[in-house]
Amino acid sequence: MAAITVGWWWATTSAVSGLGSVVMEAARLSGFLSGLAVISLVVLAARIGPLDQALGSETLYRWHGWLGRYAVIMILIHFVLVTAGYGMADKTGVIATLSLFLIDPNLLLAFVAVLALIVIGLVSGTALRRKLSYEAWQAMHVVTYATILLALLHQVSTGAQFLDHPVASALWTLAYIVPVAVLLTNRLARPVLMNLAHRFAITAVVSEGNDVYSIYIGGVGLQGLDVRAGQYIRVHADAPGLRWASNPYSLSAPPWNGQWRITVKALGGESSRLVSLPVGTRLWIEGPLGGLTLDQNGTRPVVLVASGTGVTPIRALAEAALVQRPKAPVVVIQRVRRPGEQLFASEWAGLAKWAKGRLTVHLRAGPRTEPGNQVDAVMLRRVAPWIARADVYVCGSADLAESVRTAALGCGAASVRIESFGW
Repeated sequence: MAAITVGWWWATTSAVSGLGSVVMEAARLSGFLSGLAVISLVVLAARIGPLDQALGSETLYRWHGWLGRYAVIMILIHFVLVTAGYGMADKTGVIATLSLFLIDPNLLLAFVAVLALIVIGLVSGTALRRKLSYEAWQAMHVVTYATILLALLHQVSTGAQFLDHPVASALWTLAYIVPVAVLLTNRLARPVLMNLAHRFAITAVVSEGNDVYSIYIGGVGLQGLDVRAGQYIRVHADAPGLRWASNPYSLSAPPWNGQWRITVKALGGESSRLVSLPVGTRLWIEGPLGGLTLDQNGTRPVVLVASGTGVTPIRALAEAALVQRPKAPVVVIQRVRRPGEQLFASEWAGLAKWAKGRLTVHLRAGPRTEPGNQVDAVMLRRVAPWIARADVYVCGSADLAESVRTAALGCGAASVRIESFGW
């Protein structure tokens, strides 16, 4: 699409003469490129199932961050070049040029869109992002999608590449509208229909020790939903302080038997309130999301690495792998700060007994700098001699995820998928 867009800009650009013309054409090209970046951002945020599965949450968030910063830079370049180009053409100063923008309704909307996108981009790329609530972050994104449509108006109504070119105008408009429509469908319409149909509710809350609780979620016809071990959901609850709050929780068991299970550490106000809710509390679910899932037709051995609460999706993946790959060995490496913090110890023992030797669990407690605690290539080859033909899954801190990825690829692992807490 980028090649087509640049080709269209080139084909519709007249011969330039003088610095002012060069600046204006550069401004138009940067406008096209910023538009493509914004369209790509919407596609990545639209929760398109096959795309999310192929990329995985880690890659998706990383790409989204890169594209966001690129889009902001291109929008700033476009704005500066347009202002300079008009100033050169009209032989006026910056203030006079900007005042002309504010008079034209289309350009005024574009100016507002530029300011909104710059603010959102700056917030996304700074430490302030971590201090925003999920609800505030979502509201900012709603503003972003609105500004996309505002920016579209001035491109197709005043852009030299679209004047007297109705087909090009229609295609460029569709390039914006279709991804936004898909996003609204996947992130608004489908969740509403899913929750109305399945009526999610808490069926049990079970203590796992160390302020960790497993919450069982039931509903109507959950067997019909496409949800996989390793995915996560966002949970809202019909309770004070939790209706608009939303945190991601991984499924800690395969979604079988008509119910889901998430495992939550009661750390922070929202999680603490969630685990204290009574059975029967209605829930509003977003998802399932994420690409840390097994290949549906895979037969390769599996290595699963987790640290801290990252063990929750790993627990679900281990059981799913034992069932879906009945001849493949499964190795779990679980890192904790102290031995008493291991989650699912009894469940690991039960799964190992049921698997009859196909499941081995290796617990590593204490700092990863201690001898024997590093999950490196030497350790991977020792606990999984067949690592070169294995699928590797990692969930934990960003440092752990990257170090295991490097080690596994160095061992020639068939595939490596990661989900970290660092994004």
